[in-house]
Amino acid sequence: MKAMLLCAGYGRRLRPLTLKRPKVLVPVANIPVLLRNIKYIKRYGFDEIILNCHHLRDQLIDFLERLDIEGIRIEISIEENILGTGGGIKKAEWFFSDEPFLVINGDILTDIDLKDALKAHSHSDSLATMVIQRYPKFNQVGIDSNGYVCEISKEHKKGLYAFTGVHILDPKALEYIPKAKFYSIIDCYRGILKRGGKIKAYTAEGHYWFDIGTIDSYIDANIFFLNEKKVLIGERCKISPDLTIEEWACIGDECTIEEDVSVVRSIVWERVHIKRGITLRDCIITDNNLIRHDLYGKIV
Repeated sequence: MKAMLLCAGYGRRLRPLTLKRPKVLVPVANIPVLLRNIKYIKRYGFDEIILNCHHLRDQLIDFLERLDIEGIRIEISIEENILGTGGGIKKAEWFFSDEPFLVINGDILTDIDLKDALKAHSHSDSLATMVIQRYPKFNQVGIDSNGYVCEISKEHKKGLYAFTGVHILDPKALEYIPKAKFYSIIDCYRGILKRGGKIKAYTAEGHYWFDIGTIDSYIDANIFFLNEKKVLIGERCKISPDLTIEEWACIGDECTIEEDVSVVRSIVWERVHIKRGITLRDCIITDNNLIRHDLYGKIV
């Protein structure tokens, strides 16, 4: 089965982290978001995946060239000009066959049951199936009594549902997207509805879901994936045994932490060197930084 992960965006809401890395390569509990998503969809039998890339694309291409996951073919669609969620899918049209395919926003993390979503699509006569949920912050999708989308509002409204960023498309849906043009998949879906086409809604329940597109949600995702451990230390680190960690911390691979350091509610990426006697509190430290002074509530 074929799938697409949307990975081309600038990640503006997640700056300054995305000034250094594509959003899909930021680590959540020391594992890049992209790798988590590839493994997630692989569990449901998706063995052919295409990713679009634009922002800091050389990093993404290098990551994929070094990635070795047995049983998966990965293709890359390079966007010289960013094309949006709809335009990016349209550009990758050559990759898809005549069977329905999965699309997931690259900046979400979830364990939604894709098997049931695929079944819901196969039992409908729709050009697409949007996986939705109750999430008041993003509620914009209205459904009718038969479980089909009847409205995609431009504003959040009570009584509506939130689109999860997970959807299943019939290849015929791509006829509603213009070529070589920036275009939103939501505008595509609105066009389908306007012309009398059908979009199925599958309501997901009992799952976790994170949009890691903002700093706050990125921190929440890290805490969630720490589970009960509360502390995660990467591989090949050199850490003084008197390191003090309060509440929780993620420390990436190949970090060096000298004596008498305190880390409180902080995320530290790879190859960070923290000098003696330093306190980090409520910080995100990106890779290859040398920390010489106490930091409180900083992103560096």
